[in-house]
Amino acid sequence: MSVRIGILGCGMITQVRHAPEYARDPRAEIALVWDLDLARAKQLADKYGAAVADSPEALWGSSRVDAVSVCTPNHFHGPQTLAALAAGKHVLCEKPMASGLDEARSMVEAARKANRLLMLGHNQRFAPAHQAGRSLIAAGAIGRILSFRSHYRHGGPEKWGVNKTAATWFFDKTRTRYGVLGDLGTHKIDLVRFLTGQDVAAVQAWLGTVHKTKVDGTPIDLEDEATIRLRMASGLVGTVDVSWCHYGLQDNVTVVNGDKGVLTMNPEDPSSLVLETADGVLQRQTFGHPWGSAQDGSGVIREFLDALEAGRQPLVTGLDGLAAVEVIEASITSAASGTWQDVRHGL
Repeated sequence: MSVRIGILGCGMITQVRHAPEYARDPRAEIALVWDLDLARAKQLADKYGAAVADSPEALWGSSRVDAVSVCTPNHFHGPQTLAALAAGKHVLCEKPMASGLDEARSMVEAARKANRLLMLGHNQRFAPAHQAGRSLIAAGAIGRILSFRSHYRHGGPEKWGVNKTAATWFFDKTRTRYGVLGDLGTHKIDLVRFLTGQDVAAVQAWLGTVHKTKVDGTPIDLEDEATIRLRMASGLVGTVDVSWCHYGLQDNVTVVNGDKGVLTMNPEDPSSLVLETADGVLQRQTFGHPWGSAQDGSGVIREFLDALEAGRQPLVTGLDGLAAVEVIEASITSAASGTWQDVRHGL
């Protein structure tokens, strides 16, 4: 199998994840790239032996492209995914899936009608600690789940993105409907669903702007911290806490408590999993860097290509992306009302 890839957006997520992972896989060829910054697109194209598309339309309309990675700012995700699907391309879309429920539902329906794969870049599912943790939970290692808490906190997207300033598009509400909830919260929402095997039934959320400012020093008009209580389909309740205002070592830890033990998963470097059982047994597993030594082994690209090769649905589908957006939107409503908000699922 040989899949010709077009990449929309040549920012940091493409530079450290999508492009190097495609390049390392013999089943893929990076054929075309596009970015609003032509020089950045040309630099990436030269590095990987690709060509630069004149426009997004030229990329997804090209006969040289079989599948598209959508790695542009959030407000492009829905429109570009819909257009690529309509052009007959398979799509791997970065998170969050869309800028609202209607858009997300349209993407799922478009993939179905086009008979094309739509996968979301929820990479936390593929971290070795989380993969091992899910297997242990499914095997009953901690018994019946009683509660969970999952954190994802770091210093903000301006510390990681291309321009390294407060001018980052992540702080521009016209380009991203969601703040930290869409950036980090979407990962944790998906992870909780993955680990428990349950949908989120209702949420109670607090969203705040604590510290982040625009270039002119005024507070951003997006949340930079969020805490959500999630009630799962079984009645199980847990907490997700995400922040762009955590100025120490990145905190990406998930703890699942059961009636037979406790499971602690840290997918960062060094990646580890600790199982403490109620009878006093402690087991620890350690893994390599979760994304590879150069942050280019997330597992997302491999799964996308595996699904294309096997002709099956990917492990993170459009419906999974929609489920995260459903929880995010319910959280926004809950924060505004100060009440629990039911989460409606499906098209």
